Amino acid sequence: MSAPAQAQTVPGYQLRFWFVGVQPIVWRRLLLRADNALADLHYAIQITCDWSDYFLHQFNIHGKTMGVPRSHGPYYSQSAAEVTLTDLKLREKERFVYEYNFFDNWRLEIRLEKKCDLDAKRYYPLCIAGKRSAPPESCGGPDHFNQLRDHLSPFYTLDQVLTWYQRSMKNANNYQKTSFMNWKTVALN
Repeated sequence: MSAPAQAQTVPGYQLRFWFVGVQPIVWRRLLLRADNALADLHYAIQITCDWSDYFLHQFNIHGKTMGVPRSHGPYYSQSAAEVTLTDLKLREKERFVYEYNFFDNWRLEIRLEKKCDLDAKRYYPLCIAGKRSAPPESCGGPDHFNQLRDHLSPFYTLDQVLTWYQRSMKNANNYQKTSFMNWKTVALN
C-alpha cells in the first residue's frame, strides 16, 4: 500500500498593511511566497488598493530605501525586483513602511503577522481579507481623504438635501407671494 500523497507547501508570509492617518482604518491582509520579490508586494498593494501605479513609491526597511526603479525617479539603495521577502530577514510582528505618491504622501505600515506554509498549487500574492475601500490614489492624501469621506457620507448628503429643500421651499413661498403681489398691482392699474 502506498503512502498518501502529502500536500506540497512552500514557505510564505502573511502580511497586513494599513493606511497611516486614515480613520476609520483601511487595511488588507496578503499572503506572499517567501521567494516573492519586494516588487511583487508593491504590485499586490497597487492591485488591492485599485491604484494605477502612476506615482513613485518606496519601501523603508531597516534604514534602506527600496523600490521599482523608474527613469527620473528617486535613487534606491536596492531594487525591489532583486530583493525577496526572505532576504529582508523579517521577524514576526516587525513593521516597515511603504510610501506612495510623494505629493499626496500616502504611508502604509506593513506588518509581518506570521510566517506560514502555503499551498504550492495556488498563485500568490493573494489578498485574503480587508476592510473598507482604499482611498483614490490622487485625492490629496490622508487628511483630504478624511474630509472627502465625511463630505460624501450619507449623513452629510442627507443634511445637505434637507437644507436645500428647506431653502427652496422658503424661496418658492417668497417667489409666489412676490409674483402674486406684482400681478395684483398690475391688474388693479
